[in-house]
Amino acid sequence: GTYRISKSGWMRTSEERDIKLGANSFMKIYVDKNSTETIYLKLHNRIDSPVSLDVNIRKEKSFQTKLLFEIFTNGLFQGFLWMLLIAGIFNYINLRDKTNLFYIIFMFLFSIYFLNHYKFLEVFFNDTSSFGVFIYWLLIPALTVYLHFSRIFLEVKKNMPKLDRIVHKTIFIGVLVSVISLIFLFFSFKAYIEIMKYFTVFYCIV
Repeated sequence: GTYRISKSGWMRTSEERDIKLGANSFMKIYVDKNSTETIYLKLHNRIDSPVSLDVNIRKEKSFQTKLLFEIFTNGLFQGFLWMLLIAGIFNYINLRDKTNLFYIIFMFLFSIYFLNHYKFLEVFFNDTSSFGVFIYWLLIPALTVYLHFSRIFLEVKKNMPKLDRIVHKTIFIGVLVSVISLIFLFFSFKAYIEIMKYFTVFYCIV
């Protein structure tokens, strides 16, 4: 039989990927109408991390419609985030309030993270895979800053002193994990991914 090499996934540039749009591992499979094909897949991962395989086969027209709708909705979400960020900057300029400063930092880190996650940064940069993994790390500092923003905004220290001690310790852990995960990023990518995965779930629960 014959074989075809298809490059896909988040770590590939738009020029390398079989399907240019989108951040997921999409690839084209050619099957003639009213025919049966036996297809074997051999996967190779560029990074030291297990491959997650979720096969979903669609007709090309249906797939393109779904993909364009996802890009459109993600674009609206991105625009909304940047509007909130700009509004926060104007509020800080007018009020000079420390709460707004932490809000701006959180919104900026969060917006950059999602621009990178959904591959919108490819509009400005040809290859986002190199620094994209680093931007992925921004999620932990972003959530840590958000927790600190919520602590100040809700006046937790004044209104709920017992809870404030827990929140304060969680923020300290967030700073510590940010530093540790950044170190692992350069020495053990697999460990870095595991730290990011479990600590992000922990933060979402908090």
